[in-house]
Amino acid sequence: MHRIVGLEKVAAFHEQGRFRVIARYKNHIRVYAVAGAIGAAWFFFRLEPLSRWLMIPSGLISLAYVIPFSNTGLRLRDIHYVKIFLIALVFSWVSVFLPVFETGHPLEGSHWYMLAERCLFLLAITLPFDSRDLRVDEHTQVKTIPTLLGKQKSMQLALLLITLAAILALLNWNQAVYPTAETLGYLAGLILTAALIRFSPGQKHDYYFSGLLDGSMLLIFLCTVLAAFL
Repeated sequence: MHRIVGLEKVAAFHEQGRFRVIARYKNHIRVYAVAGAIGAAWFFFRLEPLSRWLMIPSGLISLAYVIPFSNTGLRLRDIHYVKIFLIALVFSWVSVFLPVFETGHPLEGSHWYMLAERCLFLLAITLPFDSRDLRVDEHTQVKTIPTLLGKQKSMQLALLLITLAAILALLNWNQAVYPTAETLGYLAGLILTAALIRFSPGQKHDYYFSGLLDGSMLLIFLCTVLAAFL
């Protein structure tokens, strides 16, 4: 539903790229949204009670990110410099801390490393999206990090964040939290992701971003599994 709600704010771009596809298939997207909501509700009520409570804050942030919460039509993503951090925080919380609580593990220092590591990774792969969307964000009067730093420095920042994520992964490996084989696979996935970020300036096709850069989350998983298998 994020795509449909946001479509009203970018009317000037309706005939371009992904916006043309969204405008053309709005009814399809609504069906997918309902199906996704039903699936999400079913899984939500299969979680442990504590996990359900801990899921609520990230769910509310996600809703406020998409749906206007004021009479002016303001969404969380419309607040200057905020959206990239909200994305990283919600994804990291759901994919790191919730599994820890759901499986009954005590919270340890290594989990905080994992949370920071995931946040850094997500910030890194989100920066190229904001660089691509500079014209759109300028049209909607939303300031982002690339607005402040420019495309080149934003790319350098993204590569630095990937490097810091790799360092945190090595810290968890050094503390015997991550096995050696999986760590090597994970680092290989981070290197491939860094290459995608490096070549993102000048890329226009949405498949590069929504396909390859977003797909780097799956790439990390596949590299880790493959390294463990070998």
